[in-house]
Amino acid sequence: MRGVRDALGVPLLVLMATFAGFVGLARDAGIGLGHTLYMVAFIWALPAQVVLVAQISAGASLLAATVAVTLSSVRLMPMVVALLPELRTPQTRRRSLYLVAGYIAVTSWVIGMTRAREIPRRSRIAWFAGVETTLVAANLGVATAVHLLAAGLPPLVSGLLAFLMPTYFLASLWTTARENASRLALAAGLTVGPAVHWWSAEFDLIAAGLAGGVAGFLSLRAARP
Repeated sequence: MRGVRDALGVPLLVLMATFAGFVGLARDAGIGLGHTLYMVAFIWALPAQVVLVAQISAGASLLAATVAVTLSSVRLMPMVVALLPELRTPQTRRRSLYLVAGYIAVTSWVIGMTRAREIPRRSRIAWFAGVETTLVAANLGVATAVHLLAAGLPPLVSGLLAFLMPTYFLASLWTTARENASRLALAAGLTVGPAVHWWSAEFDLIAAGLAGGVAGFLSLRAARP
């Protein structure tokens, strides 16, 4: 029950609003309720779902869509590596780690990193599973309601709802950063990304990621005695 309670709050409301916007995009792309719910339940990370919808709308091949979704999800691997040591014990079953790792995304990761140490270590896997289950169940409900009841959200509303999530992600990553190098990496990415987008929108995210990674790495190197 502690995991359910910790999942409830402003982050969940923001996530639900963003998923409502995503469902509007999925409807506009001609994706049915069943496929939409499948994406919410099993892909889970919202950016990967948006990428998949974009690939479907563009008529991309299965291989191209698979590669695009995989690349968009690689960013979650460092989050998994950082969080799992906070959750596991020597007695933790490997399949339990695999299960919770598959549903780590930014919202659950932020909750895990900020609150896991308040939970007795032997109970952390069960607690975090409660967090993830609550997040997924709530957004499955939102996806179902929006898909069935809405004739289609106005494009402006869908865009505003979708914009809530990156704004929340940025604020969460900034506040949970444990060293200045992380904040420097965010600042570098925010500076370089828009500049490269003006020059070539195809490479803005790659450039932002490279700039942030290099800036954070050099900052950590410089801080070492």
